[in-house]
Amino acid sequence: MNYSDKYAVWQEAKPTLINILSQGNQLESITYKEWTGMNNYRSVRLILPYVVKRDHLLDLLESETPRGELNISFSEILIVLNKRNTIYLGDQTSGNYYALTGSYNGDELKSKLDYIESSEEIIYYTLEDHYSLIKRLNDEFTTYDPNGTLVPRNHVEVIDVIKVNKEIEIRDESENTKETIQKFADRAFDGSFDFVNRLKDVDGSVVFIYGYGERALKLGASGEIEYKRKLDDNIAGSPLSLTDSLKVAVDFISKYGGVPNSTYLTGFTTTGEADSGYRFTFGYRVQGYPVINSELNSGNAIEIEVYGHQVLSFKRLVRTYSKVADIPEIMGQQYKMEDVLVINSDRIHKDYKEAEDAPFSKNQMDEILQHINNVEIVYYSDVLLNSERLIPAWQIQIGSNIYYINMHSGNIIKTVKTKELGKVPYGLDKDKNHTNYCFNPN
Repeated sequence: MNYSDKYAVWQEAKPTLINILSQGNQLESITYKEWTGMNNYRSVRLILPYVVKRDHLLDLLESETPRGELNISFSEILIVLNKRNTIYLGDQTSGNYYALTGSYNGDELKSKLDYIESSEEIIYYTLEDHYSLIKRLNDEFTTYDPNGTLVPRNHVEVIDVIKVNKEIEIRDESENTKETIQKFADRAFDGSFDFVNRLKDVDGSVVFIYGYGERALKLGASGEIEYKRKLDDNIAGSPLSLTDSLKVAVDFISKYGGVPNSTYLTGFTTTGEADSGYRFTFGYRVQGYPVINSELNSGNAIEIEVYGHQVLSFKRLVRTYSKVADIPEIMGQQYKMEDVLVINSDRIHKDYKEAEDAPFSKNQMDEILQHINNVEIVYYSDVLLNSERLIPAWQIQIGSNIYYINMHSGNIIKTVKTKELGKVPYGLDKDKNHTNYCFNPN
């Protein structure tokens, strides 16, 4: 189940992270088996939706403390509460895991976990703990490490298909829509429409173009907002730091539709000459679950590229909650993760054989479970299916494939290669046996 860190665990862990990431004086590589072994202790696992360098994370934490030399990247942070001198850093994609020695006081985190344990009802477990896969799969020819991926054991809450609204309905001829279009255009072209052409696409989208394409704004029929502008050195000025570039991006987003309360950063990359610009991507949640946008290639809701003080490109597609969709044929019907894997096992086996150039060699279902890298519950948005609905789906990564599977029908909605989508957002997971929690720190 996904939360926007409703218990503020990330905020509680912030001083610990700043201290040990800044002052940690001994870095040691560890194995994946040692990493998963740390999950046997009471711990907090912070899972970022992107791979980040140590210095970049400290920048995002707005840390001003002196830093030792440490050039590593990671996407997960494990704080083991009874090991006050070490935190663990890992990246599943690269397979690199580290133990960083320093010091911290975990009393506040311990108190926070005590409170969460008394509040949460959904139990999470590792795949290995629940299925004992190693006993059935390992033999003299094959050796697997325990799969530490966390999945919900007792998720019984029925998640509804919901109806949503576009942020802007471009084909609506009301005065309110006309005013909204004019407001966005005024901002994009600084209130001056000399040399600005207004075009209307066959689908109803409205496009404004300045001059020979130096600047353009598109308000799409699907509700998307898109803006592009050629680099102007007089506006951009000197390159900015990561945190200052992020502030420019958020300020721009606030002017073009606002920043939804559930917005979170899903990733960033450097761009431009000498990697002096930044491209940021953002996601958002509805009813506590991440929304996957099939309309944007990255699956995110907002994409924005910043160079200095100038925004070069921006694309946004956000939908707002309206009400629960009344679909009598699926009322109360919801498949568990194991169910959808059984329903689609032949397809998954075929995909794995083609992608990894290796078929599953033993028990097909056991090997599918062993190769799961991530499991989440999401809302899936697909304009081709129905632009007015969000569909609850299992998001399951197996090998290099990510499957979006309708929780009500059990059918695969879409399969995406990890290299096409990038690292997917994570949420809060809980393993009651190990009392290990994973929070999306947004």
